Amino acid sequence: VQAMPATRGFIELLCANLGCDMGLPHDPQKISIEASDLNRLPDGSGVFVLSATLTARAEVAQAFPNLELTLTDAKDRPVIRKVLTPTQWLGAAPDKAGFAAGATRAIEVKFSVDDVNAAGYRLYAFYP
Repeated sequence: VQAMPATRGFIELLCANLGCDMGLPHDPQKISIEASDLNRLPDGSGVFVLSATLTARAEVAQAFPNLELTLTDAKDRPVIRKVLTPTQWLGAAPDKAGFAAGATRAIEVKFSVDDVNAAGYRLYAFYP
C-alpha cells in the first residue's frame, strides 16, 4: 500500500473480508514538530498551555502520533513527563483518514500540573 497508495481501498476490502485490520503507517520520523511553545497561565493555578505545529512529512497518510511532553528543571533534568494521546491534542477522536501527507496541524492543549517548578521542556512525537 505504501508503494502503491491507489491499492489501499482494494486491500482494505480484502483485509476486512479476512477479518484483519489494516491501520495507517506509524513512522515517527515522518512527523516533525515545526514549532512549539509552553506557557504557564499567570493566575498561579498550575495550568499550562502547550502550542505546537506538527507536519506530516510522509508521502502517504500516517496515524496520528502520541506526544510526549517532558517538563525539565534548570539543569535540563526531567521533572515530570506527560503523554498526550491524539484524542487529547486534537480535541476529538482522530479521523480514520489519518494525518494526511504534507498536512500541518496547529495544536493548543491546556493541562494542569501542581507543585512543579519547570524551567524548560522537550516535546517528541512517538507511537506506542
